[in-house]
Amino acid sequence: MEARFYLLLSDLDAALLAEVMHSLSAEKAVFVEEVAAEWQALYLALEYIELPSSIIPLEPDKLVLGWDTNFDHEELSALAQPFSEANLQVALLLLVLEDGSSMRVLSLDPEAWEDYSALSSLSASLLSESAVTEWLQAAVISG
Repeated sequence: MEARFYLLLSDLDAALLAEVMHSLSAEKAVFVEEVAAEWQALYLALEYIELPSSIIPLEPDKLVLGWDTNFDHEELSALAQPFSEANLQVALLLLVLEDGSSMRVLSLDPEAWEDYSALSSLSASLLSESAVTEWLQAAVISG
């Protein structure tokens, strides 16, 4: 089933936010040696990740990333894992299905996916990216 997977990064200072956005763009460096020493670990963690189809700055220290994906645990894990490896704060994971139904991803643990305890259905229908952004802003505010 086609879906859209969103990942919310938080606690990014301005320099880190800019470097993450650059590392997830087509303009990123080709070789690690082209990257300033302080950002090489970030570059290496994100080097092979599929580039997101959406990159949305949210507030001064948050970033929303979105990918078109399948409803597949392994695919979602492959997208989220590099951010943990880069020691970035993943604040929230969200999965929006084609029909707009949406689920908060509480865990990427394979066992939790078997019984669906990794997912929490939301009452909101998030058909547009602006609806997703509004929902994420509200979720961040409410904690």
